[in-house]
Parts: sequence; C-alpha cells; structure tokens
Amino acid sequence: FDFKPVPKIIKNINSTHFRQAEKTSNNYYIRGVRYKKGEDWQENYYSVGKKTLEKDFEIMKNSGFNTVQFKGGNIYDYNILSYTKKNNLKVLYQFDIDNSTDFINNKEYLENKAEAILKKVNTLKSDKNVIGFVIEFNLQNYYLKPLLNYEQTAYLTWLQDVLLKIKTI
Repeated sequence: FDFKPVPKIIKNINSTHFRQAEKTSNNYYIRGVRYKKGEDWQENYYSVGKKTLEKDFEIMKNSGFNTVQFKGGNIYDYNILSYTKKNNLKVLYQFDIDNSTDFINNKEYLENKAEAILKKVNTLKSDKNVIGFVIEFNLQNYYLKPLLNYEQTAYLTWLQDVLLKIKTI
C-alpha cells in the first residue's frame, strides 16, 4: 500500500464531507465523499439497507465521485465494501478510536485497538477497492493544555508504532 495523506476538507454539505481531488502515485485522482450513514447506528436507530446503499452510491458515481471514505468496524462493513465495488468506487477505510481514549494510561485498550487495526489491514490489503486507511482523532476536543501536550505525544508514539507495523504487512 502507498499511504498518502487524505486531502483537507473543502466543503461541508448535509454532514457529508467532500474532498478535493488529489493525485496518487498511480495517477488516480481522488474525488471523494465521506459517507456517514450507519455511524453510531446504536444511538440513532438508522439502518443502512441494500436499497439505501445502492441509491446513495449510484448518486455518488453519477455525480462524479470516485472514492468513498467511511468509518469501518461496524455491521455495515461488508455491505459498504460490496456496494462500493459494485459501483466502481474506491474506498478509504477509517478506523474508529474511542473518543475518551487516554493514550498515556490506557495501554491495554491501545494494544487491543492496534491489534484490531492490523488484523483489518491484513484482511483488506488484497482488496483492490481499498486504496487507503484513515486514523482520525482530535485530542484537542477532549484535553486542555498542559495535559493535551502529553496526550498528543503518547498518541503520536502509539500511531507511529501502528504505522510501522502496517508497513510490514
């Protein structure tokens, strides 16, 4: 895998993030959308069925998008991956990290999360539809300085370790 940073968000319409086109190493230009349906489904009781996915991905394809970013690790993974492939849309797979994670003291959770990420990367590495992975976490939303600085350092250390292991897969 070639790991490229995901382009910055340029527009926000109806909770869907559009991303500007970015050229990857194999001359593939990303023109993508962040797909948020199905996130936090336990709390909002909104289910993403076959008809919804077919309709949404067809609209995205017809609108000129070629890439979908979605938060994985839930019951919709298989269907979203299947229907993006069916509509010839590439995927940026986003890993979910608990917002209350303490990167300094919660070593057991972090080890389990790293193991789960590596297992999923290993599973998806042969899927030609998946063009990259996203690990997104904003510590400044949960910590204040000076603790924020320590948490950021611990987060970056953990993230560096995970990324080095991903590169060996």
